[in-house]
Amino acid sequence: MTLSSYLAFLGVAAILAVTPGPDTFLALRYAMAGRRPGLLAATGSSAAIFAWAALAAAGVAAALRSSTTAYYGLTLLGGTYLIIVGARALHAAREARASLSATSAPVTPATHAHGPRADAEPARTDDDAAVGPSGAVAVAAPPRIRNRTALLAGVTTCLTNPKTGLFFIALFPQFTSAEMSVPQVTFALGGTVALCIFLYLIAVVVLADAARRWLARPAVTHGIQAVSGAVLGGLGVYMVATALPQLI
Repeated sequence: MTLSSYLAFLGVAAILAVTPGPDTFLALRYAMAGRRPGLLAATGSSAAIFAWAALAAAGVAAALRSSTTAYYGLTLLGGTYLIIVGARALHAAREARASLSATSAPVTPATHAHGPRADAEPARTDDDAAVGPSGAVAVAAPPRIRNRTALLAGVTTCLTNPKTGLFFIALFPQFTSAEMSVPQVTFALGGTVALCIFLYLIAVVVLADAARRWLARPAVTHGIQAVSGAVLGGLGVYMVATALPQLI
């Protein structure tokens, strides 16, 4: 492979990396729980990209393309998993919103026969619930997520998306030669794509973490959880709807 062809491949890999997909929304969803879960989800996705590159170079992905049952079976599995992840995110957002509404419910001041007590606390409003004693805006505590859960979520989401393997099948012949071995193709080309996607997902996670104070506002956090859950679930529904007619 010449330098010019590698630079052309690098450009294609960069475009692929910055194209929003399930991995992007997954990394953002886990970044809401902290920098480490987000980084681990990004690492899992990148590792799975590298694995797909190895499978494509070894010819396994080509076999997957030739088998309709295997391709759509894997698509169905991946779509089902995305629906589960999306449903969990929507459920978490709904529960958090309900909990916030319960804690910020207005309190009716106690009254005497001659009117309100002088020492009664004023009724709380939604604005009061969002402001702490020092006047600082209260933020939502991020949910706890196990490191292994975030890592496996990234791996599973990518490995169960057969379109990733087909991407490498379509791309590799244009940038490889007969002299290149499977390890060379895997590390040179697959490693390039995996690195580009990893750097992009890391940027997403770091930016989300840097904006933590704004993103951690309850309304914003719940909104991001709901949107990411809806997008992941929608992608899952699309994958399932595409695969089922081919398998029935």
